[in-house]
Amino acid sequence: MKDSYIVFVINLLQDVGVIRPIAYMAHQELGLRTLLLVTQAFKKRDSAGTWQHELDEIAAQTNSVVVEFGHELEALQALDNKSGLLIAASESSLNTHKQVHDLLRIAPSRFLKVTLQHGFECVGFIQSRDQNLAHGRNVTFAADVICSWFSAEKMTEVAPSQLHKLHHTGPTFAMQTKERSKLTTDLKTMGIVCENMHSPRLNVAGNFKKDFLEVFEGFCKEMLSKERPITLRPHPGGQYTLKNEVQLTSNVVVNNLPIYKVDLSTYAYGISAPSSILIDMVLAGIPVAVWQDSDGVMDLGNYDGLTRVSNEREWISFANAAILRPESFLAKQNTFIKNRCLDLTKEQVKSNHAELALSSTRNNSTAYLKENQKERIVFVVGEGHEVLETVFLNPLKPKIDSEAVSVKILHVTGLQSHSLETMREGVFTFHPTLIVFCNYSGSHAKSIWQWASEHSIPSILYTDEYHSDLHQANLTDAGQTDTDSASRDTLIFLLGNVTLICTSTSKLGDFFRERYSEQKIISVAPQGAEESQSESGIRSNLAIEKAIKAAHVYAKLKNITTGKLKPANLVSHRILYVANDVIPTLQLSFMKPLNKLLLEGALKSNIITEQAFKSKQWKTDGAATVCDWLRQQIMLHRPTEMIFCRYSGPYFKELLELAREFNVSTIFHIDDDLLNIPIDIGLDKYKFHNSPARLGSINFQLNNVDLVYCSTKLLKQRLLDLEVKRPIVAGDIYCSSQIVAFPVAREVSKIGYMGIGHKNDFESIIPAIVRYMREFPHVEFEVFGTIEIPDELAEFKDRVRKLPKIDSYESYLQSLSNLNWDIGVCPLTTIHFNLMKANTKWVEYTAVGTAVIASKDTVYDECCDDGCGILASTEDEWYDAFVYLTLNPELRLNQVIKAQKKLAESYSIERLRQQVLDVISQARELKTQSKGFGLN
Repeated sequence: MKDSYIVFVINLLQDVGVIRPIAYMAHQELGLRTLLLVTQAFKKRDSAGTWQHELDEIAAQTNSVVVEFGHELEALQALDNKSGLLIAASESSLNTHKQVHDLLRIAPSRFLKVTLQHGFECVGFIQSRDQNLAHGRNVTFAADVICSWFSAEKMTEVAPSQLHKLHHTGPTFAMQTKERSKLTTDLKTMGIVCENMHSPRLNVAGNFKKDFLEVFEGFCKEMLSKERPITLRPHPGGQYTLKNEVQLTSNVVVNNLPIYKVDLSTYAYGISAPSSILIDMVLAGIPVAVWQDSDGVMDLGNYDGLTRVSNEREWISFANAAILRPESFLAKQNTFIKNRCLDLTKEQVKSNHAELALSSTRNNSTAYLKENQKERIVFVVGEGHEVLETVFLNPLKPKIDSEAVSVKILHVTGLQSHSLETMREGVFTFHPTLIVFCNYSGSHAKSIWQWASEHSIPSILYTDEYHSDLHQANLTDAGQTDTDSASRDTLIFLLGNVTLICTSTSKLGDFFRERYSEQKIISVAPQGAEESQSESGIRSNLAIEKAIKAAHVYAKLKNITTGKLKPANLVSHRILYVANDVIPTLQLSFMKPLNKLLLEGALKSNIITEQAFKSKQWKTDGAATVCDWLRQQIMLHRPTEMIFCRYSGPYFKELLELAREFNVSTIFHIDDDLLNIPIDIGLDKYKFHNSPARLGSINFQLNNVDLVYCSTKLLKQRLLDLEVKRPIVAGDIYCSSQIVAFPVAREVSKIGYMGIGHKNDFESIIPAIVRYMREFPHVEFEVFGTIEIPDELAEFKDRVRKLPKIDSYESYLQSLSNLNWDIGVCPLTTIHFNLMKANTKWVEYTAVGTAVIASKDTVYDECCDDGCGILASTEDEWYDAFVYLTLNPELRLNQVIKAQKKLAESYSIERLRQQVLDVISQARELKTQSKGFGLN
């Protein structure tokens, strides 16, 4: 049997950026083996070695073998004993693509051969009039499949003989597109100009290079007079301005990094000759102008909708307008993208390419299982064993009989809590590859799903019933039991968390899609019933086996497969945290979201705290001095990143010097205005943070790390106002969580406040709490943390309790859940310091099923929007909010349900993990860009 691979053919320099996202997805998310076939011509083109370095990086991070070949026969030898997918990013009948074209012509039939559209205007896909003149209109491909950016009706230049090969996947760069944070430097007025001088459109209809360069030179001189910098980006393949040693004015900076390592959103605007870079800039959300020769000879028909500039005056006018009124350009650019059908989501493009990759590897065993691994399914059922037989067991009988599938049926109807051991025996020891809940939402469903999730096992929920009252608590129905409520809550949990929802009919599938739009839903009818189409295009027919395969595919796309996708020794990050202690901020912002990578072996971390210095840990470890000990720590742990989390202790200069010496990227994370701590938050904290030594430590780090990472945009603006010298990025979210407990429909009996310090904030709402507790004598109030109970609440005696602080964040969140608060309060006085705080309490209360009342005109405005919380400012508004939620328990329940939906969509651990990784990536990039940067 041939070994299954995805093989990438690299010939032109720009091929690297095109195939890169697929290579990472294939290895990291689909668990497929990868091979890079590199032509000798590629190395000759890459005279500076830039792109060879990028290939080496891809190979190292995807565990790929790299094979160089001069002749196609050498490439065939590398393909021997292999099968799967053969991908080329520049293959056609043109002479420049000949070597790759010939390789695909003679490649073995056991490979599915694929060509990718590598640019916006790409020969054989969509061409300009100038390209038609240069290359003709009958470009052909040796590939079996040609993957396009656009749907067939937009592919104006695909030859009739090639139309049957066309497959709309979307551009690969969309797979790595993210909402980019704008690093704050002097780039806010800096524009980027991209040359595309090697394009045939600048040679066929006329020689326009001189025209472009003259306009560019005049524009740069004008910007120099205004002290505005300009970035020049040569085309990665042509490098015309560098090869021809074009003289540049002193305000021009050359950026020759791969485009996927350039944060285009940091620029105020972009100008380019016709090129795919224009699409990158549009998607980055900056004003864009496409250059056209002064006589209008060049064909820009494919760029209709974008601003055009020709002469120096138009360039200057556009730059000024883009800086002052960027929104006037962005609106029409969004229309341009929609009209070109380029508004595919990252998930859609990834799913399209993943489906193609997996389909090409199914000939060798099965793509969704490891070699020689059988499918082992645990079916969890309550009542109605007949449904299980009809929908699952009968279609799978041939597989079961041939022992290709093993089945374990777990009946949990009526089991009491003591039978948890029985459930463990039935699930854990069977070593399942898949969990299927068949019309089951009983007491053990959450525990079974949790175990499956922790062990990266996909799960399916099959349902054949409508549940129109899922999110509606019928509190007035005397017939409703606690069991009914618990079953409904469990069903909501499963619908929102399983890998795949299976329904008995397509109509029922549509019903759930309206309510769970982010979930994967597939309609799988019993034998003899209708056939349907799933959301992602993977077809479901009469055989339930298709749904099982789909569950594995979706699991891979969510990166939750068997846990063996990444080699255990492939460590992408080695992080050294530096903090005053193992503080909640460190746990919330880094340790919690990155824990998954730690468990997978993709990340290693260590911590140096201020306590280590106070306890003289360096002496215990046998070092002569603190500095010797710090050097030993760096050499021992070999960090790739050093993250200073709110750190204000000593030896900050020594640590930064070591980071610079060992080429370690550095980040300072800040989640409060530590340079302006007011006395309002407590005298002890005020004295601690405002000591000259600590202020000096923070100031030095802010101005000497590679990147400053702020918890909120307002805090970032505060640092900008302080003229911090280093680049600053602000996170979209600060705190994340999964849902710990669902809300319960019940009478309000307990409200609470979690606070560490912030006495003034809490005291601002005490009058409203006093009024409320006097009117509702059955309600209790609890304080959790370091905050003391104020004297005003003494009259309520044992109805008011103080609970101790818990240092472990995970233990704290579970303890908070166990308190069963019906309402949680988030008071913030609108002092300058508080306006820069994050919405942590809303996230935590929502995660444990508690309704939120929060201060108006603060960070809580956005998260409480759309009925996800109540905002209050005056005493009367706080009091009215308490009364409203108390008298309307069903509305309180709906508020939490909405909030938890927002939590799952916008404040997930996965989203924060990606945000942290993006910040780390930016810090690495800045470290690369700033070699020689010294400490100030």
